[in-house]
Amino acid sequence: MQKRILFAPAWHDSRIHRGVAAYAAKKGWHLCADMARSGRVPMDWRGDGVISVLYQSRPDLIDLLDSL
Repeated sequence: MQKRILFAPAWHDSRIHRGVAAYAAKKGWHLCADMARSGRVPMDWRGDGVISVLYQSRPDLIDLLDSL
């Protein structure tokens, strides 16, 4: 079964995004990168893992990770 991974960066950097996407493709993961583009935390997201960098300035992201 394909793993569902959320890419939840605290800021957007296309170089990091490309690297994460390449690694996810190599592993056969379905990478949900919506947050990388929108900046909005998907509070109803469910999956197998999260790739993120946390900052105290993003309590919404910390809340999401706490809920998983």
